[in-house]
Amino acid sequence: MAGLVPVMTRERTSPRIPHSLRSCYHPGMKPLDSLEMPRPAGASDPIIAVSGLSKTYASGFQALKKVDLEIRRGEIFALLGPNGAGKTTLISIICGIVNPSTGTVTADRHDIIRDYRSARTKIGLVPQELTTDAFESVWATVTFSRGLFGNPAYLEKILKDLSLWEKRDSKIMTLSGGMKRRIMIAKALSHEPKILFLDEPRPRVSTSSCGGTCGTWSVVCGRAASRSS
Repeated sequence: MAGLVPVMTRERTSPRIPHSLRSCYHPGMKPLDSLEMPRPAGASDPIIAVSGLSKTYASGFQALKKVDLEIRRGEIFALLGPNGAGKTTLISIICGIVNPSTGTVTADRHDIIRDYRSARTKIGLVPQELTTDAFESVWATVTFSRGLFGNPAYLEKILKDLSLWEKRDSKIMTLSGGMKRRIMIAKALSHEPKILFLDEPRPRVSTSSCGGTCGTWSVVCGRAASRSS
């Protein structure tokens, strides 16, 4: 089975990032400039392939400039850069939220424009902002995401792994910021995507709780390792 590929963004470098992450950043990156990643001999086809990608908004602001990027299956990849470098724009284009100006993108060999339905089923996204219905229960909001794709039975393990199972009947408005962040991760994982984007995943996730940063990394890294090709 093709590997889960977690892709993370951060505003700056941090010594807490696991050593297995591969970062790509230079201080003058604004807009996000061309990223050409070396690919070892014998590597499998990339699960994400970006070629000549540019994005210029109606205002004239150029967020991306000829980005070339390949991410391999089972890889954990960290994209680092200052505010406004274009990290979220790049993710939004790959996920089908923002239209590119030029260039091509494929997700698990599916073109995000020509074959957008198949491409989007391969992707899970944890956005920067917490976008959940505050009056819904944890179980209701996560099963809704899963229900769009099929059987919700898979969710119990996800919620247990993220230390949310005991809160499954709680309304989201009663939970801490860290728990809400983990709900977003559970929603993104609910349809068993092959690619997982985490846009600024660390804010509001406590490092002191078993379900905090360490527990969250265990879930993400565990899925990347167990499903690698």
